[in-house]
Amino acid sequence: MALPGLFLALLFFKVKDYKTVPLVRGAGEDKGAGAEVMTRADIFKAFLRTYSLILNNLAFAANVFVTTALLSRLPTYFHRMDGTPMSEAGPKSGLILFMAIIGAPLGGFPADRWILHTPRARMWFPALSSTLSACLLFMALTFADGTLRYVMLLVVGTAIILFVPAAVAVTQDVVHPGLRAVSLSLNVVIRHSLGSPLGPLFVGMVSDSYGISTAMKILPLFTLLAGVLFLLGSFFYERDLQRVDKVAVELE
Repeated sequence: MALPGLFLALLFFKVKDYKTVPLVRGAGEDKGAGAEVMTRADIFKAFLRTYSLILNNLAFAANVFVTTALLSRLPTYFHRMDGTPMSEAGPKSGLILFMAIIGAPLGGFPADRWILHTPRARMWFPALSSTLSACLLFMALTFADGTLRYVMLLVVGTAIILFVPAAVAVTQDVVHPGLRAVSLSLNVVIRHSLGSPLGPLFVGMVSDSYGISTAMKILPLFTLLAGVLFLLGSFFYERDLQRVDKVAVELE
């Protein structure tokens, strides 16, 4: 991934950027008088009172908890449950998570269409896709086996990542335009603190005591939790959206 990533990074030198947005409140799009410079305390409070953002970030972490657990533990699962050699179990598992390359952009289209009818769809769609993924994952790990289970897991690999475009958009929608980079960075820190390291650890610990099958069957509960958190966040989304300062964004 490093070389393609470097190539794309170099292309960003050609991308138009917008001017740094002043961290002021009450200026409006016309930059009128009465603007108040935001202090560090103001910024801290702004993030703490934006409940839709907090719930969105926690839901993101819950989904990442599951995806990283699947990525690291599926090879062991296939090896122990199906007798698949580890040399084959790794690529077999990798293909499931590779389906994210389809699911990630695919999730943006229905979310963008739905939001034309109601702003809350920004969080309703992740809630729906996370809940659907939880059901599919549970059925695949509980009732299916062999080829059917693998096909269902491929579908899960696509569905479980559908939430990303809308969830990332939330991190930009409900904060001051000058804090968008900070907001996304905060999201990354939360999901890779509460999600990435804990998912594989959790499955490993449960597997040691109760077996890999039981450990994996618990994972859908965390995806379902993500769906519930997204849904709860939707009740605050419109309010948080209306409180965002309207600041003109200009291209350099």
